[in-house]
Amino acid sequence: MKRFVPVILLTASTVMATPKVVGHPAPLPEERLDTSYTLTGQCSGVDIVEWQGVPSVQAIRVIDNTCNVMVDRFYPFVREMGYSASRRVAPSYSLSLLSTSTSYRSLNDNYYRFRNRPLFCNKEGGRCRPGEQPLPLIGWTDRDIRAIFLMNSTEASNFQALLAHELFHVLSFESGVFEKHHSPIIEENLARRFTIQLGYGDI
Repeated sequence: MKRFVPVILLTASTVMATPKVVGHPAPLPEERLDTSYTLTGQCSGVDIVEWQGVPSVQAIRVIDNTCNVMVDRFYPFVREMGYSASRRVAPSYSLSLLSTSTSYRSLNDNYYRFRNRPLFCNKEGGRCRPGEQPLPLIGWTDRDIRAIFLMNSTEASNFQALLAHELFHVLSFESGVFEKHHSPIIEENLARRFTIQLGYGDI
């Protein structure tokens, strides 16, 4: 039996030595679902492309319904808040559902996958100062690659609020609302007020 020990250790050390991908937030080919799930109606531009865990029909239905409700209510809401959209758009982003852990390629992997993402130290979108401990994220929208990253705890009580919150950012960016105020703090406050008005609560 002893003759096999060095082989096992060598194999383990080889795996550990595999270089990790830095600054690549989009799912890697091996992380993508074999078949993506495309939402319906006004959200037909949204594709669920990655799911750390097991996708369920019920969870996909919740995501689909929440997205369509959110799009229906977005434009009346921003008008009520005093902002006019420059253009009417529907969301067209990819969606990844990830573990909230700090492990490699998960939502709070700030060393590799999300190396280039700003770190936030309060719920109002305040950036971290050197030495401050960032808040753990449960959702993130990346405008550059047109992707939303959410916690994969779809049964959590605040999941619909989180999804609507991140979709608010998508429509705000794409419709020109964000350009009207150009403030991350105002943007966060609007998104939080919106999800509360929808009846989903706050994140």
